[in-house]
Amino acid sequence: MNSENIDPRLKIDFDRDWKSILSQKLVDSGYSADTDRDTFQICIQYFNCLKRQIESKPRKVFISKELKCPDNHKKGLDIIREKVTRGQDLTPHLSKLVKRNLNFNDSLLNDWGIYHFHLGDLLLTDGFMTRTGSLLFARITHDCFYMIDIFNHGDWCEKRIVETLHNNWKESIELYTIKGVKMPSAWISTNNVVPYSRKHGISTFIQVSDGTIYCPAWWRLYNFQDFTRCSNYMQLLR
Repeated sequence: MNSENIDPRLKIDFDRDWKSILSQKLVDSGYSADTDRDTFQICIQYFNCLKRQIESKPRKVFISKELKCPDNHKKGLDIIREKVTRGQDLTPHLSKLVKRNLNFNDSLLNDWGIYHFHLGDLLLTDGFMTRTGSLLFARITHDCFYMIDIFNHGDWCEKRIVETLHNNWKESIELYTIKGVKMPSAWISTNNVVPYSRKHGISTFIQVSDGTIYCPAWWRLYNFQDFTRCSNYMQLLR
């Protein structure tokens, strides 16, 4: 193109265009985009939305040795397992916050890539399965679906979540291993430490029974949550 033919009044605003594109993608996904937010905030919301969504594709199911499902929830568990192997949509089994609140940060998901699924076996008119107090915790990767165990609603900080992953598929969380570090004898990794640390914006070391130490997203401050991921995406897109 001959530069002499370019209209000098032409203005290109990539920031505005990027915000417009992401806002429209949020609307297409069923959310209402807040146009009063700046581009970076919209970006965080969008990639938070992507993080929550589970791509519908067949995955191999792995079941931990510890998993014990109550009889009244076995049907719901079987439905989830069949959907996973067939690559069907799992959204109906997720929290309704997935569709309601873009600003909600699921700490268990952000830290470990672990989703929680309701074990109801009846599809309701709102598109979600019946809600249950008992939940399946599962870690999901591109090809694998690791069924950890059945937990109660609110057990987001249980140490045995990581302990079970370590006992069954420690290679799947090797990224979070802290090597060459020995914890002081006074260190006590309890279920009370994690929620306290999360509340104050601190990543927490978790030492499992054989002495292995894990720390979710140890390379960044927890308080930034998806800040680093979003920044990396934006840098690539620029």
